[in-house]
Amino acid sequence: MDLILTNPPFGGEEEVGIKANFPPNMQTAETALLFLQYIMRKLRVAGAPVPGSKPAARGGRAAVVVPNGTLFGDGISAVIKEELLKEFRLHTIVRLPQGVFAPYTDIPANLLFFERGGPTETIWYYELPLPEGRKKYSKTAPLQFEEFAAARAWWNDRQTGPQAWALDFAAKRAAAVEAATPHWQKAEAERNTALALGKPLRELEQAISAAVNGAKSALQERLRALKAEQLAHEQGAKHAQAQGDAQYWPIYNLDIKNPNAKAGLEHADPKDLIASMRGHEAEVMRLLGEIEALVLDFEVQPAK
Repeated sequence: MDLILTNPPFGGEEEVGIKANFPPNMQTAETALLFLQYIMRKLRVAGAPVPGSKPAARGGRAAVVVPNGTLFGDGISAVIKEELLKEFRLHTIVRLPQGVFAPYTDIPANLLFFERGGPTETIWYYELPLPEGRKKYSKTAPLQFEEFAAARAWWNDRQTGPQAWALDFAAKRAAAVEAATPHWQKAEAERNTALALGKPLRELEQAISAAVNGAKSALQERLRALKAEQLAHEQGAKHAQAQGDAQYWPIYNLDIKNPNAKAGLEHADPKDLIASMRGHEAEVMRLLGEIEALVLDFEVQPAK
């Protein structure tokens, strides 16, 4: 396909037979993720022959509605986004307000715009604002086409502003890979060391089988020590791999909040909210202490 525009169903689950059509590391029951993969497969490669016409000069393009969960999902969702950002150019994410799909769902949604021919370098975000005085859309007060006018005007003249910001994904990915690589290299070295111990372990087991009773005890002790050493290397590999993955995979959380938005409780970091509440609590206790001291001081003073 040269162009795909779709609002695939999300929030549903597909049966096992459908999931089997997808790569083992990308099999999921989530319909939005399955449709996203299907769309990626169907977009034409730049230069591929087009029946009845010249080869396509550019890769196929897509505009797809996805729920917020697709942006911040990890695990299989992150693996799918990794392919998307490597093989395609995800150039724009339009963030829609809550209630756009009311009454069917209140889940916030997004519009992804991408084309075949990656990797993704820069992702532009545009947050569609709610009309003045509105907290959300509803069935009786839905989103109107005219409300996209500012976004359409911005589309061809992209500038950072109150509703728009850019993410240098290429730099973010490069920094993550650089931070993760030493851990991944250590994990690979640990795995190789553990594998290399396989041969001496097998030789020891054979020697124990052939040994007489008097020699078996020392060989079995050596076998236990070697197995413990192999296990330590395997655990070291898992730990190093996890450390590297912790540096790398979070970059595929594309649920980036508007850095230009006014700070509010709904956007605040929970840790900051807790710290703020504790600070207020401390101030209240201090004031109560002062009041209590004044009351006690008043009670002990003789009456005039």
